[in-house]
Amino acid sequence: MNASAASDTHGRLPVVLAVGTADATREALLALLEATAGQPELLLDASGIEAVDAAGIQTLLALKAELAAGGRSLRLLAASPALESALGLCSLGREFVCTATPA
Repeated sequence: MNASAASDTHGRLPVVLAVGTADATREALLALLEATAGQPELLLDASGIEAVDAAGIQTLLALKAELAAGGRSLRLLAASPALESALGLCSLGREFVCTATPA
């Protein structure tokens, strides 16, 4: 996960968002939560995701819940077709705010 992806994002989600990368992704996201504590919205570039499984979706849901508990929100920027498909298959497309291009 790249925390300095672009100036209009806070970070970039990894290419593989799956069981094999879940722990490392979770750790990186927790660090990102701390680093952006004053921001009302966490902006993550999701354009590079090529593979997503249930563990990856669970990681995103946990992140969203953690942000909501602190009165913050999550925006996924330029969600890849793989992510959009995985969210759709899980009927979670409406659970996440996705923006076609960076805000």
